[in-house]
Amino acid sequence: MAHWQSAVLLGAVVMAAVPRLTGAIGGATGGQAGGDGGDDSTASGITVVFPPGHEERFTISIGGGGVWFENSPVWFQVEGVVYSTEPTASMEQLTRVGPAVSSTGSDVWGSYAKLAMKWGAGGALVTTAVKVYATSGIVTFSQEFPHGLVVNGTLDAKNGVASGFPAFRPSNLTGATEQRLWMGYNGWDCTDLYGCVSAQAQRVALGRWDHGTSVLPQGLEGSGPLMVTAFDGSVSAVLSASASFMASSQQLIPDASARHPGGKLIGKPNSFWGSGKKYAATADNVSLAQCQALCDKSDCAFFDFAPGWPRGTTCGATEELCHNCRIILPSATAKLQTSGENYTAYCVADAADKACAGSSSGAGILTYGLMGSIAAVDPGFQMEIVLSVGGGPNDAVRKWGDRLTTRYNKVNPEDKDFTTTHLGYDTDNGAFYYKNPEPNKTFAQTLLDVHAYAESVGIPYRHVQFDSWWYIKGVGGGTMSWSPGNNTFPNGIESFHKQTGWNITAHNRMWAADVVYAKQNGGAYDWYIEGDEAVPTDQRFWNDLMVNASEWGMYVYEQDWLFTEFVGTAKTLQSTTLAREWLMQMGAGAENANRVIQYCMLWPRFALQSLEIPSVTTARGSTDYAPGHNDQWIMGLSSLFLDSLALRPTKDNYFSTDSQGHGEKGVEQFNRLQALVSTLSTGPVFPSDAINCSDPALILRSCMSDGRLLRPDRAATNLDNNILAKAVARADGTPEPGELETTTTTVGTWTYTYVLAANLNATSIAVDALFAPSHPATTAFVAFESNSSSHPVRFDAAHPLQLPAGDRWSFQYVTVAPVLANGYVFLGEAATKWMAVSRQRFSAITPTANGVTVAVAGAPGELVNIAYTRVSAGGAPAPTTYVECKIPVGGSTTINIGVDPSRQV
Repeated sequence: MAHWQSAVLLGAVVMAAVPRLTGAIGGATGGQAGGDGGDDSTASGITVVFPPGHEERFTISIGGGGVWFENSPVWFQVEGVVYSTEPTASMEQLTRVGPAVSSTGSDVWGSYAKLAMKWGAGGALVTTAVKVYATSGIVTFSQEFPHGLVVNGTLDAKNGVASGFPAFRPSNLTGATEQRLWMGYNGWDCTDLYGCVSAQAQRVALGRWDHGTSVLPQGLEGSGPLMVTAFDGSVSAVLSASASFMASSQQLIPDASARHPGGKLIGKPNSFWGSGKKYAATADNVSLAQCQALCDKSDCAFFDFAPGWPRGTTCGATEELCHNCRIILPSATAKLQTSGENYTAYCVADAADKACAGSSSGAGILTYGLMGSIAAVDPGFQMEIVLSVGGGPNDAVRKWGDRLTTRYNKVNPEDKDFTTTHLGYDTDNGAFYYKNPEPNKTFAQTLLDVHAYAESVGIPYRHVQFDSWWYIKGVGGGTMSWSPGNNTFPNGIESFHKQTGWNITAHNRMWAADVVYAKQNGGAYDWYIEGDEAVPTDQRFWNDLMVNASEWGMYVYEQDWLFTEFVGTAKTLQSTTLAREWLMQMGAGAENANRVIQYCMLWPRFALQSLEIPSVTTARGSTDYAPGHNDQWIMGLSSLFLDSLALRPTKDNYFSTDSQGHGEKGVEQFNRLQALVSTLSTGPVFPSDAINCSDPALILRSCMSDGRLLRPDRAATNLDNNILAKAVARADGTPEPGELETTTTTVGTWTYTYVLAANLNATSIAVDALFAPSHPATTAFVAFESNSSSHPVRFDAAHPLQLPAGDRWSFQYVTVAPVLANGYVFLGEAATKWMAVSRQRFSAITPTANGVTVAVAGAPGELVNIAYTRVSAGGAPAPTTYVECKIPVGGSTTINIGVDPSRQV
């Protein structure tokens, strides 16, 4: 797979002929841009073409595959009026102020060429700009407001946008047999309220990107990274906000050019569009022609029409006006339904019936702009969208994340968050003791009993999570006082912390209007209060809260109910700065106290905003745990987005056995899968068992005997081919393939790959498919399945990995180990740990003339079971040999395997 670079600006931008920004993606830069048309050979490059005089209608071609994106008209809402470069009857003209201006510069992403255009809108001045970076695979699009802007956005428009640049209509690639696919981060609860793709109702949505694309993640919940990839996954582009994350949104706006005012009427008797109360307009006692005219006026292509209105009346042949008309607001949820009320569902189509496809959503334009509820923009405010190009889905999303984390200097080193390096105990929703202390005991007594039980059976919990049961609630269920409530910690949390030695993850939700810390309620700090909720606006509050909490043992501040706080007040939705300031102040308070933050119930914009907040280290990649009742363990796709943004995805808790108390919290039948996925997430590993109901051996598969987690280098994510197959299946409504996830660990020069296949039909994986885009130096491997078998097999170009069908219990979990130059294969802790080889356990693997020398770490006195095999040239692996190593007092040692088994330890 090629290493992708971006286009290079060659020649002037503003030229007599069509100017273009062009260059090579795969290594050396090249291509021409000239007034005579120049050299159009950009088979492996990105080309941005600006039509003279209408530079805003630029096109972007990627990888020689034709035009991938064509920008639509630019528009801004000013004092409630829309100004557009191509206005319709309900809009005003957006006027160019002077010619497009080209310039060059450089920043952390490298050198760039910039084309800027100024616009006049009702006396307001705004600027749009395109930057193409020379070597970093990036194009950016900005909206700049030098003098501010009165928008007058409304709360009803909160899921829309109040400006438009860039704006791309999903389109077909000319000459392509199969069109592109898309994948987008889909939010949290995923309902129709806030813009996610509710028909999929999963963390990540997928589909086809073509003329028929009628639904994409959007609005408050769905605005986030959107990947568009070639059908074969050879090249991909990721679009997202790259600044002003909390005030930016995306919307798939119904495409007015796809409407056909006055066009052919197609009626579907005894049917209606089923959009509930989401109507653009309604009218009683109108004719069919009047209803169509009302539809045309609303730029719609769909309406319901029924005789006999009001109900119970009968329209005769001459009673033309005795009808009900409902103009349908385009919506992904408005599908044709059977009617018992004599409705006819009409669509207004061209001669080819283009607009009639069984859904009122129709085609649309993916538009990026200010959040639709923004009231006004401060002078100097800017928003920016980035288009980042890479190879396949994993490569493209990783590169997108690497570029953003580089810009914001966001790093998340392994030792920054104790909860992601050590085993913990959880009391979150789904846990046995969530809101459920032992009979006649406080939560403190219950958790002390958990601590005593864990020590007695050798489970090395090192930290604990307190969920919403621990603090005092106020109006609307929000937090009134972030201090222990009744029946929690009568002697204080600090006493519990000292008795157990456990660090604490302390949960919080939205703040209540009667919060005791607000000046309005007798407190000492500035707050904004509206309705039942409150937002702190005082940095002193966060500093004091975090420092005080650290004194009683808090290590992680878990901010749950994020989107509830965000949408709970009008001001957070109307301001371009308040929501960002809330999160930035929270982060600064944690940083000041040397504490970290976990985000939960987050939307994509929160994950993006965390780029500016070093103290945010983890984020929930799954829904709440529910024993045996859902597939919340499926998080490979969401992990790809979160992990790329330097956030460790969190799976939530799990039960290690199917026998918990009297079963009152449910029965978990897939304990091994839950434990494995928790480990592969790189986030906290959180069993939540009842006392006397744990499986210590299963829990210890994730960690050393002192609780140090054995983790992969990055979170497990779905294999590219698995992502592409899921996108096609969801778009076509066919059965979706199960999970095929991979991750790696590299020790020195040796890389180990881990493959999880669950709920998957039998499949075969070739070496090139597993290791794309970069193949390891070695070409021979041994694969070792460790869920239900233990026999190593060859894995190379002539021997693909054969995975039998498996469900959530009979899943396949395979370690792929390199064959060393001397024929030895070091298999690490293949029999006892999920991560057979991890950097936490092994710091060096060195082939020798007669075996392998391995540097091993662990808790003093810990017994480490190590496996290895040998492969003769072209032969099958020999039977696996196991040796045991005891870690000395210093916590590390070096062992030699393969020479003389009696002298190996």
